[in-house]
Amino acid sequence: PESDAVTRERLCYYAENGFPNTFGPQRFGRGTSLSVGLDALAGRRIRDRRQLRLGVSAIQSWLFNFWLAERVKAGLIDSALDGDLLRKRESGGVFWCDEPEVDTQRIKAGELVVTGPIPGLKARRARGSAEPYETRALEAAELTLESFRTVKRLAPGTRRDALAFPTECA
Repeated sequence: PESDAVTRERLCYYAENGFPNTFGPQRFGRGTSLSVGLDALAGRRIRDRRQLRLGVSAIQSWLFNFWLAERVKAGLIDSALDGDLLRKRESGGVFWCDEPEVDTQRIKAGELVVTGPIPGLKARRARGSAEPYETRALEAAELTLESFRTVKRLAPGTRRDALAFPTECA
């Protein structure tokens, strides 16, 4: 087991630099939730409201994780692309990036964080060079945003930070 000092050192590193904000395996319910979610998006009636909610959430989470993995592979988890939706860490304000060089420096300074899609019809979408990453996630699942029409009230969509930052590391 690692020492408390090593654990504390790692936590402090992540508090400053963040770590990929993936959804964990428990979100996917051994694959059954994904299956229920795909059925719901295909228009099949899911009688159990709880299963429906879990299934649609699992699909949204999988799509976010796919998007995040693509950004990590491209070395773009802490870099802004034209059209990214960025969140100000202090105030929570979200805006579209139109100055990637400037905003990347603000990300590296800890002021901003890139956000990724939790798909739904009402969610704000990336534009420009950031948009293809979101589209690829949907294409990988053989979905479109229109796929969410049948569950629009249940899953309107939102954004999620690409990086998480632990707040206490002392």
